[in-house]
Amino acid sequence: LDRENTYFLNLEGIGAGEPHVLTKEGMLHALMADPAMLRHARALADRHGLKEGSMRAVPTGAYIPLMRDMKAMTVMGLDEDGLPPHWNQISDRILEVEEKSIAQVTAFSDAFIRELARDHAAAPLSSQAG
Repeated sequence: LDRENTYFLNLEGIGAGEPHVLTKEGMLHALMADPAMLRHARALADRHGLKEGSMRAVPTGAYIPLMRDMKAMTVMGLDEDGLPPHWNQISDRILEVEEKSIAQVTAFSDAFIRELARDHAAAPLSSQAG
């Protein structure tokens, strides 16, 4: 896997709770989101209605890439207590999905990936060599 040119954008628990860009995550060791990815996310978050948060209660799909020093970041739906709503609960069912949240994160993700690609394409070739 080309570490220099590979990015992991993990979307987790979208459709329940308010979407948050996780700045750090991990149960035992808090790992920070990739700085470049976080910079782009912060630039777009207000426009798309995303907040910042952290997740220490449960591991996410980005935790292993972050542990392996890969470029990764998670967008996750969180409730007012900063936890994933309905996680491992009987209430975790299709009737609880908030379609607005899915559309919101879809628009954010599209803009985020486009900005990240534009920034990456503008980087000098020497920094893209792997």
